[in-house]
This record gives sequence, C-alpha cells and structure tokens, in this order.
Amino acid sequence: MAKTQYNKKLLTKSGIESFKPKSKQYKKSDSDGLYLLIHPNGSKYWRMKYILFGKEKTYSIGKYPDISLSHAREARNEAKRLINKGIDPTQDRIRQKQEVEKQATGTFKKIALQWHQHKTKYDWKANNSREILSAMERELFPHIGSMPVKDITTRTLKRVLKRVENRGSLELLRKLKQWCVNIFNLAIEDEHIQHNPATVITIPKRTKKNFNCIELEEFPKLIRDIRNYDGDLVIKYAMQLTLLTALRTEELRKAEWKEIDFENKVWTIPAQRLKWWRKYKDVDKVHIVPLSKQAIELFRKLQEINGHRKYVFASLVKPTQAVANNSMLFTLYRLGYAQRMTIHSFRRLFSTSANDAGKNRDHIEAALCHRLETSVHSAYNKSTYVEQRKGLMQWWADHIDRQVTKSDVIPIDKVKKN
Repeated sequence: MAKTQYNKKLLTKSGIESFKPKSKQYKKSDSDGLYLLIHPNGSKYWRMKYILFGKEKTYSIGKYPDISLSHAREARNEAKRLINKGIDPTQDRIRQKQEVEKQATGTFKKIALQWHQHKTKYDWKANNSREILSAMERELFPHIGSMPVKDITTRTLKRVLKRVENRGSLELLRKLKQWCVNIFNLAIEDEHIQHNPATVITIPKRTKKNFNCIELEEFPKLIRDIRNYDGDLVIKYAMQLTLLTALRTEELRKAEWKEIDFENKVWTIPAQRLKWWRKYKDVDKVHIVPLSKQAIELFRKLQEINGHRKYVFASLVKPTQAVANNSMLFTLYRLGYAQRMTIHSFRRLFSTSANDAGKNRDHIEAALCHRLETSVHSAYNKSTYVEQRKGLMQWWADHIDRQVTKSDVIPIDKVKKN
C-alpha cells in the first residue's frame, strides 16, 4: 500500500522565531488556509484565507506572539466551523464586538443619562434638571441602573415603581413612569430594544382620599409633635410655617428672602411657583400672604440660620439649594403620621377649621390660592382680600396656639448661637 506523502511542512515555534523581515512583506503557510504574514518592520500577523459563497476572503486572527501558534490554529478551526454553516467569520466577529459595545452602552443608567443630558441642553432649566437627576438616582438607578435595557421587562419596572406607589407619592410616580417611557423610547431609537416596557404601566389616579388627614381631635397632638421635633431646624420651621400659611409645598420651600416684607408683614410669592400658573402661563399675578406675628417670629429665627443665603429654607446639607421636595413629608412620617397625614393635608386642616368657625368662604379660598373661574368669581389676583386675610391668618395662628392647653404650649425654639 502506498504511503501518504506530506509535502507541506507545518509551522513550528522555532521556525516562526527564525523568520526575518525582508524588504517586502511575505507569507509562511501552516495548513487549511492559516498563514503567518511577516512585515518589513518585523511584525508578524496571523491570517487565514477562505472561500465563502464563491469569493476568496481573508480572516485576521491576531498578532504573534500575542496569539500563539496553537491559539491561531484553534481560531482557524472555529472559523472553519462557522464557514461550514455559511457564516462569515469576519462579519461574525464584527457582530460580537458590536454586541459587547451595545451591552456596555445599553444599560438603563447610560441611556437615562444620555436622555437627561439632551433634555438639559435643550428643554430644562438647571433646577429642574438637578431635581430629575436626583429623583432617578434615588428611585431608579439603585434597582435597574446597571441592567441592560433589553433585560428590563414591564414586570421588573412595575416592581421598582411599586415602591414609590406604596409611599403614596403618586405625583412622583407619574413623573418617573413618564421619564421611563422617554428613556426606553430613546433605547428603541438606538436599536437596543424593539418594544417599550413602560408604556403599558398604568398609574392610579389621585383622588381627594389620597390626601389622608387626621381628625380635628388629633390636631393638638400634631402641633405638639411638630414643636417637639428635635431634628433639622429648617425643616421644623418649614413645617410650622406651612401650617401657619396654608401654602403648598412648592409655593413655600423655594422662598427667597427678597419675597419676605417684615415691615408690612406680607410674603409675596411669584406666579411661577403657583400651582395654577403652570397651567395658565399667561397669568401674570402673584400670591400675597399676610403673615401672623407667629409667622414673623419663625422667619426671624430662620434669618439667624439662613439669612446670609438665597433661600429661606436652604438645605443644611446643600446650602445653595432649597430643602428637598419631600423633606417635610418624610419628617412627618418619622413623627408617626405615615398613611395618616400629608403636608398637603395642612391646607385641609386650615380650610375645615376656618369654615367650621364661620369665616368668609371667599377669604378662605383666596388664602388657599385657589384660582376661581366661575361667572361670579374672577381669576385670583394679587389684591384679592389681602386686608381681610390679615385678620384671618392671625386668627388661624392664634387658633393653632389654642389647640393645646397653656401648660402644654411649647414655645418656638430659639436658635443657639455658637
């Protein structure tokens, strides 16, 4: 029987080391299309010649000695398996590289930050941008930030949002859901995913029942609990002033010192912070709040803390910013009123108490800064019942003091000077 003749000599490590550069690049073949390409500068590269669909092509494997002879042969064998399946090994490697890059750039946090950066550049004001980023860092990123968007299902997202819903923060929940819709839409545009898992999520509608409120019989205890609070003084005074003025959180927390007129005992809130201004942006009005002597006293105390800063309720942690949106609410929860009371409910206590006391309904509505649009009432304007409301707000402050017995009344804290 004739012996098989091997006319082709395979490459060896010693042989590869002995190959010297020439004036032009040249090849040294191994087997099954694998060869070593030696450049004039001495660099050596593994290449593989193959034919796919009738066309001759070259597959780059890597540089020697980074890729050893044995590893080069393994890469060739893997490429041959792909070719036998009709898959181009060069295109397959490009696809794998793109997939790795997409995985790295396709996490929820990466895409969310990309969306946030775009909106900050073209649509949002600086304060709004900071608040949105802070909310995402607090509510979304710890749970799904590192996940590839392709792995985030509607069920996964609902579990994350349920945490916010369980706290009763339905307005924040609505915003988070809409931000997620926008972020996943961007992921679709960038071809990370094909479907948006956030669009089918429904947010429960807020009803008046959502603003839980204690019974009036518990009002004295609430006052004592707030006055006894030994935490952040700025938050404590903010809660007391919210109760005294019946303002909304957003109307109060970003107050600037230039709005407070100590001489005339009034607080002028610009239209941009009023709830109805966000809907009727053509309305160029302000809300004037008459200040009781108790409110003035609290502002004097706050001057000792934040008088040198822009915001009346400047954060002790971030002095250039106002206290966080939910800081008073979370403090109320720590005092034991979770699921029983909200900061917004302070307004209900004022309205109920004033109406029960027979106070003028129009004066009460004006104090609450409700925008009246009936045929009888015109839209709120800055001169609406200001003089009459001075008496109303002083009555309310005195009424709060009367809710606890004289022996139980806890005076407003005095700030200790260092």
